[in-house]
Amino acid sequence: MATKKSGGSRKNTPRGSNTARKTSGSGSYTTSRQRQEALAKEARQDRAKRTWKTIGIAFLVLILLAVLGFAGFGIAYVVTDGFGGKVPTAVIMIKDDMYTGSADGIALYPGDEVRVQSLTGATEYDVRIEANAESGDFSFTVGAEPYTWHDLAGQDVTKGFTLTQTGLGFTVDYESFETIIAAVKGADVAIAEDADLSGDMFDLVITMGETEYRFGFGIGLPVSGIELDPDHIVINADKQPVEEPEEPGEPETPPVEEPDEPDPEEPEEPAVYGYARDYIRCTVRAVKALEEAAKDRDNPTIGVPETDPDALAALNECKNELALADDYYTLLQGSDEIQDEQLTADCLAAYNATLAMTLQITMGTYTKSSVAEIIADLGDIMERYQ
Repeated sequence: MATKKSGGSRKNTPRGSNTARKTSGSGSYTTSRQRQEALAKEARQDRAKRTWKTIGIAFLVLILLAVLGFAGFGIAYVVTDGFGGKVPTAVIMIKDDMYTGSADGIALYPGDEVRVQSLTGATEYDVRIEANAESGDFSFTVGAEPYTWHDLAGQDVTKGFTLTQTGLGFTVDYESFETIIAAVKGADVAIAEDADLSGDMFDLVITMGETEYRFGFGIGLPVSGIELDPDHIVINADKQPVEEPEEPGEPETPPVEEPDEPDPEEPEEPAVYGYARDYIRCTVRAVKALEEAAKDRDNPTIGVPETDPDALAALNECKNELALADDYYTLLQGSDEIQDEQLTADCLAAYNATLAMTLQITMGTYTKSSVAEIIADLGDIMERYQ
């Protein structure tokens, strides 16, 4: 019995020892597992934070895009007249009229200038002239071959005109309707006596990139002289003929006094120089008035009329000066060419400034910074032409 107890005691000791070691191992295993679960939980929380952060940024970007899209929608709606037209990409001046799209009913006289200003930075454009038969039809002959005006509809007749490039665009020259068609067909042209040459006889087509501008125009020839029928001229019909006076005798020769030599006079300056200076002065006054109108405008207000009384008064003053400048520009067009290079450069800078102001006022895009750019482009002209 004692042996069994002793043996039983020996057998129980190792089991107790093993049990203790297992218990110790189980505690270490439990601690490591808890640590892993904690790290996994932290990783899940970190991923969740990053996910929500990404969702938030994406949401803010969507809101910003929506705002910008709505703003672009509004601007496009205004500048296109309710999406009825296209956003203007160029300004074309024909004589004193400004166009941002195709037009008709224009009279082009020989020597008239067409000025082209791109709003997108484009520097090249193509020009051609086509026959337009929409206004009517008539008969004429080229050599011995009969034609109607509809036969030439849509054909390129640029060869019948002389297009001369200028610093701001080009001029259009021609002699008469007959010479235009004769230059195209290479033979003499005779037009029926009852031919109606009024209305838009031609289309001036200006292509800039993918945009095409068409201007229907009729030819206009200035009066070069007046012919009178001698059978219908009556001069002094109700007056008696005037008797010729008797020839007087030779008068006595008075003593001749040598006049004092006059001071040498400087040659009189052509009037065109005065027109040019007045044109620039009007431009400078217009810029100053627009600067006053835009002093509180940090952002453009397209389609929103000016309501501030002081700003509105300054804006009207700017418009009046621009109208006066346009009158002087008309006088400059009909005058001799200016020989002074500096004055010519000043006129060109003033023209660019008036064009920029006209566009910004028309579209409501003038701001304090945009007017500052106009002033910077004029440079010392603002001081030299007070």
